[in-house]
Formats: sequence, C-alpha cells, structure tokens
Amino acid sequence: MCKEIASLNWDTIDPNFRCSLSVGAAVYRGETIEQLINRADEQLYISKANGRNRANVA
Repeated sequence: MCKEIASLNWDTIDPNFRCSLSVGAAVYRGETIEQLINRADEQLYISKANGRNRANVA
C-alpha cells in the first residue's frame, strides 16, 4: 500500500504534491475491541516514529 500511494501521480492536485502512508494494524487475539484498537494505534505511532511511509503489524 505504501509503495502504491507513493507511486501515484498527483500532478492534477499540484506537481510538487507528494503523499505517503503510515499504517498500524493488529491481528485480533480475542481481546476487547478497545484493546485491539489500542494495539493497532501503538503500531501506527511506531510507523511514524521510524520514518513514516511504512506499515507495522502487531
């Protein structure tokens, strides 16, 4: 996903526009929905802290 977003042509918006994607995901392990979302959220912040434009999965 990250590579696809980065490779899109955004010239119709602005020739200098660039877009990237940071993702945090978590596999359901029988916990509450809140716990699942919190684990995915933690992974999102790890993605951003490690240079952005990446995906991390818990």
